[in-house]
Amino acid sequence: MKQYNRILFVAESGTSRAPMAAGILSEYTLKHPVTIECRGLVVLFPEPLNQKAEAVMISNGINWENFTSTQLEDEDFTDDTLVLTMEHSQLEKIFEKYPSAREENVYVLTELVGDELEILDPYGGSLQSYGLCYETMRKSIIKLVKLLNGRRIKNMSKVVVMDHPLIQHKIGIMRRTDTGSKDFRTLVSEVAMLECYEATRDLKLTDVEIDTPICHATVKELRVKNLQSYLFYVQVLEW
Repeated sequence: MKQYNRILFVAESGTSRAPMAAGILSEYTLKHPVTIECRGLVVLFPEPLNQKAEAVMISNGINWENFTSTQLEDEDFTDDTLVLTMEHSQLEKIFEKYPSAREENVYVLTELVGDELEILDPYGGSLQSYGLCYETMRKSIIKLVKLLNGRRIKNMSKVVVMDHPLIQHKIGIMRRTDTGSKDFRTLVSEVAMLECYEATRDLKLTDVEIDTPICHATVKELRVKNLQSYLFYVQVLEW
């Protein structure tokens, strides 16, 4: 992959997905140091981090104090800058609006790393929605780090289909024309909660010896290194 000196994450307002992505990437070590920033496609005036995005970031040890959103400008598109959007529609807007944008420097994050789904805006959803967005983004950024460090990505075409009957049922209701905005937001939160269970499926377990009221037994517990992720999901599900 081409070597870049700066990486820009771009989303609509630049107050949730873009800073979350930038914050996640900043936690990883890259062979070639880069400047990591974020921008918004529509920033009428500087705004702070979305409160729910900030809560998710803090729960994962990322604290961006005094952050304010910044408008994407034509001057941001330089030869040594990699620009990553969250959705394909944002990519199209960039090529329509910014003459300096070049195809070899602007990509959809998930498409670049081989993931099939876009990272959709959780705006208007619950903290659960933001937590799920963060975890989805983190998995793509782990692949991005491998690309930037010159490593191959395995299983790039793997798609996980969450087809639980409850998820399908709730999505069906969400798509109805007579579903109001309040019910829609509630359903999004409920679907996000169900998907959180799937997102935590790969947490590693270890055997632990315990004494029960009846006998001595061997049970499963989360490994210590996964405890922070587990506690975060517990907070998300109880929010």
